[in-house]
Amino acid sequence: MSHIVSLGLYQCLFIVVIVILSVIFVSSVRGLLKGNKPKWALSLNGEEAKSISFLWPSPLLTEWEVQSLLNLNRRVRSGFHVCPQVRLADLVRVDAPSFREHLRASYGVQRKSIDFIIVCEETREAVLGIELDDKSHDRPDRQKRDRYVEAVFEKIAVPLLRVKPYTRIELPEWLERPEWLERKQKADTKAGH
Repeated sequence: MSHIVSLGLYQCLFIVVIVILSVIFVSSVRGLLKGNKPKWALSLNGEEAKSISFLWPSPLLTEWEVQSLLNLNRRVRSGFHVCPQVRLADLVRVDAPSFREHLRASYGVQRKSIDFIIVCEETREAVLGIELDDKSHDRPDRQKRDRYVEAVFEKIAVPLLRVKPYTRIELPEWLERPEWLERKQKADTKAGH
């Protein structure tokens, strides 16, 4: 008993939390072993439920994307909104003459996303796309995907910025908050540009 008293408050709380989580986990596993289905599986057929059982949560943004989003939100002028991880399919409307061509065009944009889209709040239209080019963009399959994305942006007449790691995202002046423009101009003057 004396060794429990010598434990700190946080250590005791940690042990209690671990015990509670263990009890919840064991009871969940027992329920699954007895054939009790989770609530989400009750309304699905066998194949659907099986496919969902393979899904696990994943972070939406990388650390670089989070830092870039925070930076963009500070710098973008009011009246515009920064949207992360936008599917190309949400930026375009497919209008093809045949069902087969419609499927092909739809497939091309449904499985690709862009890191950031800046939207005009008044018109709700995209005014700028931003793609953060990490080292994965050096792979041949990614370069092919990047050419496709660039073609889509050219087709919809929205500029696309490609940004290398550890470089500043150079927003167009009309999109930058005035106070950030002043900072940038002062920094450029000090650097001798």
